[in-house]
Amino acid sequence: MKRFLLFTCLIALVSLSSCSSDDSDPVNPFKDLVLTADNTGIVVGETVKFTVTVDGKEITDADIYVNDAKSGYEHTFRTVGVYRVVAKKANANNSNTVSVSVTENSVTEPGPEPGKDSKFLGKWTPQDISVNFNGIPVPGGVFAYPHQENCDKDTVELLASYQGTYTLHSETCQTTKQTQAWKENGNNIVIPIMGIEIEANVKEVNANNMIIEIDVYEYKALVDILMPELSPLIVKGMKANLKLVK
Repeated sequence: MKRFLLFTCLIALVSLSSCSSDDSDPVNPFKDLVLTADNTGIVVGETVKFTVTVDGKEITDADIYVNDAKSGYEHTFRTVGVYRVVAKKANANNSNTVSVSVTENSVTEPGPEPGKDSKFLGKWTPQDISVNFNGIPVPGGVFAYPHQENCDKDTVELLASYQGTYTLHSETCQTTKQTQAWKENGNNIVIPIMGIEIEANVKEVNANNMIIEIDVYEYKALVDILMPELSPLIVKGMKANLKLVK
């Protein structure tokens, strides 16, 4: 019932926005590709597997480009560096960009961890999502994060080394861990969710809870993964507060 009310309210807001502005974005007839990787923090010689979805359904006929060079759904990284990976397909919008960080396979003595005093450290579980439009809460726009039913919940763990691990559960409760860097700058934070680097503003954080605000329009690719049925309703000015708990 809440989901139905959300649809109704969002449609009304979109209609109002369209009527009050002459420079609304044109409807894009192309589908959006969504690219994810099974690991984004690796050492030289390791292989990364990529997945491409459209409207939440996996496809296998997209072209994968690593630093603008055509590759495949699996790519072995042979040199140190940060690589930008994107998926492309005819009659579709290019995917989001996934960054893969490749380091030397060497053993070094552990030193002090740079983020040991960060207030964001810990293993966080996404819980509730609340939607607002230009700062106005959407009636009925509060719903639970879509964890897989009867499985352990997905988590994002932020370590003092500034490595973040997102643990994802499939429909059969199998787990996939996606590791990449996370960042903080005051109350601004960049964390990995579903293989996508999400930049957010931290509205509240304490020992047990954290609320972050995300620009839904900017990260439409994440909505395509989590709730593809909402994707057609996303417009500029739409944001979501995501509550995470320890």
